[in-house]
Amino acid sequence: MSDQVGGGPSIEAGRYVRVLRRRWAVVLVLALLGLALAEAYLFLKPRQATASALVTVSAISSEPFNTTRQPSTLIDPQTELQTARSSAVVSRTAAALAGDPTDADVRQALKVTLFTNATVLRISFTAGSAREAIEGADEAARQFLAYRGELAADKLDTITEQLTKRRDLLRGDLLRVNQQLSKTRAGSGAAVQAESDRQLLNIELDSLATQINSANGIDTSGGTVLTTAADSGAYFAPRRALVLGSGLLAGLVLGLVAAFARNAVDRRVHDEDDVSSAGVGPVLARLRARDERLPPAADDLDALRGGWQRLLPALPEGSAVLSVLDLGAPDAPSTVPAALALDLARTGRTAELVLMEHPTQLVRSLARHLHLATMEDSGLVQRFRSSRYPGLVVSHVARSAESDPAEQLRQLVGQARGSTGTTVVALASNASRAARLAAGRLGDAVVLVAGDHASRTDVLQGLADELRAVGANIAGAILVPAGHRLAEPTEQAGPGAPGSPSAPSTDGSGAATLSPPVGRR
Repeated sequence: MSDQVGGGPSIEAGRYVRVLRRRWAVVLVLALLGLALAEAYLFLKPRQATASALVTVSAISSEPFNTTRQPSTLIDPQTELQTARSSAVVSRTAAALAGDPTDADVRQALKVTLFTNATVLRISFTAGSAREAIEGADEAARQFLAYRGELAADKLDTITEQLTKRRDLLRGDLLRVNQQLSKTRAGSGAAVQAESDRQLLNIELDSLATQINSANGIDTSGGTVLTTAADSGAYFAPRRALVLGSGLLAGLVLGLVAAFARNAVDRRVHDEDDVSSAGVGPVLARLRARDERLPPAADDLDALRGGWQRLLPALPEGSAVLSVLDLGAPDAPSTVPAALALDLARTGRTAELVLMEHPTQLVRSLARHLHLATMEDSGLVQRFRSSRYPGLVVSHVARSAESDPAEQLRQLVGQARGSTGTTVVALASNASRAARLAAGRLGDAVVLVAGDHASRTDVLQGLADELRAVGANIAGAILVPAGHRLAEPTEQAGPGAPGSPSAPSTDGSGAATLSPPVGRR
């Protein structure tokens, strides 16, 4: 099938879809790679269970009913975290758990988090099974609260012991003062001094008694367990579905990025977006057949005729010159110019095909397809007429170091301007730069023939810039398959083809078909 492609905006949603369709293999490979890496991660990293217990830490204060300060302000977060991971808690937990884990194993599996602006700790434990994780978290929570309470009780006992010793000393001093006061005469200086000492001692004893009573009323419990790990359960990590999904998603994202990056650095022509971005206008037609025949197959013929219709606005009425520049392989020039000229001749119109610096092998192949007979041979320029299509004339200008291709082309175009037919000037990809620029300058419109998945956009853009510099009117491009070449005809021409000694016979065949007119109507 052949596609007739219209010119549209270079940036559209469909362009991204076409890029993804073009680079689907890159996206698929990276998506599968991401999935494989995720599977490898699951294989290398063992699946483990994690359970958590929530405990509330009691603020140990001598004023438990004082509401002017929040309990969280009485707790040092870093101290509580280090206490929960202290050697004492870890050792007690390891000793209480089944399986005889080491302290290092427990420390590695234990994780403690203190909630901000709160007195709640989350104690998490990771193990190979849910049962072990739950037992570890609950045991660590119990050991932490017990150890914290023991620390507070020991500290409080030390303070109470010091206060009691001080109280006992003061009582002894008060006893001595009372004995001294009983031996002195009332109103004497010694009696006054003893009375003053007794009052001071009583005040200090009252203060110590108050402190001891307050210390005895302090709650030294470490806290309480709010939620056990057995109640909240355990979760497993890594989660297989989550890891596989993340790996696949990451691969897809990288695949999309790689697809567009690959498309950005790929200079080959793939579709109309690449042609438009190169600055050569729209794609006029897209051919599909690799082994082309003359006349072309039905689908390619319809595509070329559609291209003719789009060329009409760029061609003047009467005599018109269309320059077709080939960008394909030098050893296999495109048959598009011959097909365009032949389509005009099949309707009885006059058309001349000018082959500039084409290889002789192509001319011989065209002679067999078009039944060409020699009209004129000056050595440098050969002219042939088709016996099957009387309105078709083919001129071949050979490459010569002694002649100026631009001047030869100017003379041929000048002769064509005096006729009423259409002249199709064809230049192969290895034609000289002067011939290309002359064809662009002298032609009413220029069409570039690019190889699908073969021609490069930078070459297209460079040629387009040169043509515009000489005032060429670039009408668009025609895409042909890579390796597009003229197939051998099913029947051979008579003895008048180039290289044959005599002229061919005219069979007059060739059914008239509907073809675009020679100018704008």
